[in-house]
Amino acid sequence: MLMAGCAQKITAINTDQDKKLDTLMGYLLISIDTNSKLDSISIDGDSDFIFTEENLQPGSNFIIAEIPAGAYSFERIKLNRYYYYSLTDGIWNFTVEAGKINYIGNFNIEIKFFGSKMLLENQSSEALRYIEAKFPNIYQSRELVYSGPGNDDFFSFAREMTKEKSE
Repeated sequence: MLMAGCAQKITAINTDQDKKLDTLMGYLLISIDTNSKLDSISIDGDSDFIFTEENLQPGSNFIIAEIPAGAYSFERIKLNRYYYYSLTDGIWNFTVEAGKINYIGNFNIEIKFFGSKMLLENQSSEALRYIEAKFPNIYQSRELVYSGPGNDDFFSFAREMTKEKSE
């Protein structure tokens, strides 16, 4: 169980400068799309992390951050001081591979007066457009992989197509 006091805050990278990563670190890439301001999203795993309200404003927000390689799971979405949703099944699991950009999906969170809808979906083409436009230097020096639930070889296919066009 994740303890909020022990979780490290995820700090988004804002500059397109690939730094030498520790051999046990990787880049996490996610889009969080919400219709409501959220307090936090907790991640449980080899290390515990938390997205804070600065990354969880209404709208669509891509986030790229450096975190340790390992297996993780979204655990809790906290709406405010009193209300939260627990995420318990395996569809919320993802991995981070060392030395790579790990796209884990687009996390769509729609909060309604009666209930809510939460979905982690793979939108690899959208993620590729984002990383090429906003972080081309990091993208050129790191392999982009899909690390969310399920399998997807779109990024390796796209890189091969780019290589073939440049030859």
